[in-house]
Amino acid sequence: VQTCALPIYSQGAGNSTIGTAGDVLGFSGYGSRTLTLNSADTRTTTINFIIGDSGGPTSVAISGPQGNNAVGVPYVGAGDYGVVKLAATNTYTGTTTIYRGVLDVSTATALPGGFGGTTQTTSNTGGNAIIFAGGNTGSFRAILQISNGLDFYRSVGTGFDQVQWISSGGLGNGGFSNGVQGTTRVVNLGGSGAQLTWGSGNFVSDGAELEFSQTGNV
Repeated sequence: VQTCALPIYSQGAGNSTIGTAGDVLGFSGYGSRTLTLNSADTRTTTINFIIGDSGGPTSVAISGPQGNNAVGVPYVGAGDYGVVKLAATNTYTGTTTIYRGVLDVSTATALPGGFGGTTQTTSNTGGNAIIFAGGNTGSFRAILQISNGLDFYRSVGTGFDQVQWISSGGLGNGGFSNGVQGTTRVVNLGGSGAQLTWGSGNFVSDGAELEFSQTGNV
């Protein structure tokens, strides 16, 4: 299996947009690959092109700690409040990993697999697991920001359309934010009666934080 990393960085002052609506990010050849998206601290980078597979499973990684080469990419460390916004109808089937910063999902179809609520299998799934891989508490925050009016109903685990927390050189903290002011979002991890224990079962590491909201949002 061939694995390649394709970093895309946002540079310059102010918010930025990459790609035109309807454009498709194309790959050549076969094998798995990881597309890494970075934003500058306190700014938003909107990704308008469609991210798909085209020859092999594509995974998406958001930012990452300085010097962490866990997936073969020399991360620049965008900061805890850099935002990468996915705006297209994406079809990639690999994992979505947040190492540092905020992944903003602005449409119902931007995140393959969606936000749960419907039983998924390997034949009808839209995407693989969401992975929170933040660093130490208070630094290297990993946040999934929901800006499409939907609620989150994924179970915790490593399978299709699940969510998990892993340690990436730190405590593995991460969590959720509501990107729409004046509204309320629900985060349901596993359904009614599901039990979660810090430090086990792919949940938040011992000593790490399960975070909710970010500066300016609730």
